[in-house]
Amino acid sequence: MLRKLLLILVGGFAIQFLLSCEKCGPIPTFEMFYTGLSLRTGAEIDSRLNLDEDTIRTENFRLEIYLEHEQVALSEQRSSFHFGFNKANALDCPTPLYNYSDKLKDLNILMINQEDRNQMIDVTTNFGSNFNSEIISVKDLIEIQNEYQDQFSLDLLLVDYDSIYEKASFQVTATLESGETFTEETEEIIFVD
Repeated sequence: MLRKLLLILVGGFAIQFLLSCEKCGPIPTFEMFYTGLSLRTGAEIDSRLNLDEDTIRTENFRLEIYLEHEQVALSEQRSSFHFGFNKANALDCPTPLYNYSDKLKDLNILMINQEDRNQMIDVTTNFGSNFNSEIISVKDLIEIQNEYQDQFSLDLLLVDYDSIYEKASFQVTATLESGETFTEETEEIIFVD
């Protein structure tokens, strides 16, 4: 009986040890470069985003901003060998490391009146993102994205829509720390009450 128990324990240890020695390979490090900006607009209806809408209720309007990027492999770091029972390496390999040397500094959103394109208003502060029933400003979202060094994308909603034109487009300008800018404009959107 003791022999069977000892055999089961040794077998369990051997399996755990083999799992912890999984070959993950080197941990890649990537240098990320922003190359452009893309925008999508739509209406959130029943917690679903409909992207093909050109007539939208102001309270349902969503603006998605994505900074396009390229990545270049810088180096590879070998993961260190751990002797058994290390859950971080036992079942999962470490994630790649991403380095953004030229981070996003500023994001401006201009609303352009489609009936008179000379009328433009900075509406950056009219946008935010809902997180745990709290509205987070665009400025704070930029700081959060830069802190986590993740791929930059924002899903914004209008938090103040009193001064929104009936027929408008939105011009978004992303400025990097180096001074490089990317600018894109949405299609015309017709807002209804």
